[in-house]
Amino acid sequence: MITLIAAVNHNMLLGKDNDLPWHVKEDLQHFKAQTLHKSVLMGRKTFESLPTSLKDRTIYVLTNQLNYEVKLADVHVIHDVSALIAQYQDGKEELMVAGGGVVFELMMPYTSKILLSIIDDNQHGDVYFPQIPADFHLNAIQNMGTFVLREYRRHV
Repeated sequence: MITLIAAVNHNMLLGKDNDLPWHVKEDLQHFKAQTLHKSVLMGRKTFESLPTSLKDRTIYVLTNQLNYEVKLADVHVIHDVSALIAQYQDGKEELMVAGGGVVFELMMPYTSKILLSIIDDNQHGDVYFPQIPADFHLNAIQNMGTFVLREYRRHV
C-alpha cells in the first residue's frame, strides 16, 4: 500500500522556503507514529530540510542528481520510483510518501490512501499539495486538538 502523509493549511500549503511554515508538536508526533518502522519516500529537498535523520525508518530519497550521496545506514538514494511502486502498490507493507510537492504529484496515481493533517492557518508559500483526484473519497475526519486529520481512500 502506498500512502501520502502531509500537513497542509486551509490553502493546501505544504512549505515555504524549504521549511514547514508551522511547527505543531502533535502533528509531528502523529507523523512519527504513522511512519515508525516503515519505509518513507521523500524528495531530496524534503530530506535536506529535516533537522535530524528519522530513526527507526527506512528512508528513500528521490533525486535527479546522479552524484547525490547520503552516508547514513537507513537512507537510500534513488533516481527512479518504479521499483518502489512495484514493491508496495499492491503489497501488505506500507510505503509512506512524505513529500515534497513534486513527489506527492508523482506518486498520486499509485496511492491508495492520503493522510492530511489540516493546520488552522491561512498563510501562503511556495509548495502546495496537489489536487486530490475525484476517485478518492473522504473516509474519516478526526479532530486531533491542534489539527484536523482527514483520511482519503481511493475507490477500488
